[in-house]
Amino acid sequence: MPITTIARTLFVSPSTAKTYVSRLYEKLGVSNRSQALMTALRIGLIHSDAATA
Repeated sequence: MPITTIARTLFVSPSTAKTYVSRLYEKLGVSNRSQALMTALRIGLIHSDAATA
């Protein structure tokens, strides 16, 4: 999802959204969105419907 879409969804500026994403990466100990997704799945922050299918 592009930063501009994240910003619009959260009603913040693109700069603020970029900071949020950067801090999320830092907290998860990752460097990109794919790693963030896999880490979030692994530690149970999000759940995949595919995992139950």
